[in-house]
Amino acid sequence: MRSGSTASLHRNTRRRVTLHREKKIIRTMGMVIGAFVACWLPFFIKELIVPFCGEQCHLDPSLEVFINWLGYANSALNPFIYAFSNEEFNKAIRKLFRWNRRR
Repeated sequence: MRSGSTASLHRNTRRRVTLHREKKIIRTMGMVIGAFVACWLPFFIKELIVPFCGEQCHLDPSLEVFINWLGYANSALNPFIYAFSNEEFNKAIRKLFRWNRRR
């Protein structure tokens, strides 16, 4: 009877671990998708609207450059999102900053 209880406990533990991993993956993917939308949506809105309104729509050139670079910035954000979602990376960063404070 005890082995059945142990097996059940083991299954529950595995389920919790799996659920925790899935939540982390969903959170990370949510951040990646959110960053993608935030960075690229202005570009695609601009590209969809400007051709239809012709000369009536005049964007400041600096705004247009900013919108383009915002899209490119998404590629720079992804490595940081993945890195900070990694628990081992977070521990190493915290350890590094604690070490620097002691100096």
